Amino acid sequence: MAGCPFKGRPRGEGKMVNKLAALLLISGCLFFSSGHSTCFAQQYQAPEVCYARGELINVSFVNSSITLKALQPDGRHDEITFFVTPHTKINRGSLFLSISDLMEGDEIIVQYRELPMAFSGRKADRIDVKSI
Repeated sequence: MAGCPFKGRPRGEGKMVNKLAALLLISGCLFFSSGHSTCFAQQYQAPEVCYARGELINVSFVNSSITLKALQPDGRHDEITFFVTPHTKINRGSLFLSISDLMEGDEIIVQYRELPMAFSGRKADRIDVKSI
């Protein structure tokens, strides 16, 4: 009798290979999923808080924006537009105001954030109006 009467693997070896493959697949998924979640968490950086001081030259209720004529450190005056959201805190001393209370010519200090991925650009977090 020439040749082996059984072709293929011996009994039981196929189940072992299937269990090993399943174990490798599960451990690989756990390894990659845990690594990716920490990578994404480390890439986010909160926008830096900035300040601008100057004279209010325009208030737009349609765009919910204000334009400020600010004195730059090099001595020139720049016009900077800030977008006012419902979360923007506007106050004069201890009084809380709304965007409709702002008037052209007011001296203000704006705390804002540059939002590089947003269409709006500069978002005002807080506006302090100089008391008269």
